[in-house]
Amino acid sequence: MHNAGAGRWLAVDETPEGEAATMMAVPYLAAFELTRALTPAMIARGRGRHVYMTSVSAFLHVPGAAGYSAARWAVRGLAGQVRADLRGTGVGVTLLAPAEVDSPYFDHNPGTRERIPRATVLMGGRTSTTTIARLGADAVEAGRRTAILPRQAALVVRTTPPPVLCWLAARTGWRHP
Repeated sequence: MHNAGAGRWLAVDETPEGEAATMMAVPYLAAFELTRALTPAMIARGRGRHVYMTSVSAFLHVPGAAGYSAARWAVRGLAGQVRADLRGTGVGVTLLAPAEVDSPYFDHNPGTRERIPRATVLMGGRTSTTTIARLGADAVEAGRRTAILPRQAALVVRTTPPPVLCWLAARTGWRHP
């Protein structure tokens, strides 16, 4: 389970020098290196599953969250690439992408919650960590490739054209002062 994450929601020009590297290193590079280390044994066994945790922000552009969102897009890309690389080996890949999770993340990253676009209410609002864990475990056990969580968020992301999702996020989200 690749579930490391770091990063504040900041625009490019608000991000202190070097902070973007940390935002990319923790979720993406850590997952890449762990995948590289674990995959040979999984291939040798002919089974196993890499599970990557990203965010629904990996499916749209979120104003005021440049480094955070880009890192989540990178994790999504890594999951797809690993899936392609491991086709036919017996090793599976599941990408979990929750919408807003009610977690301590927001306590450690002041100002972030205020940058969540208001349109995300369409995705079901805040979901508890317990519910996300249960839904994620169900997706892994079912061998799903991608699970956007909760179900209401999946419905919105999968049925709304990406340009419309991005427009909604821009229209109801943070604006540069």
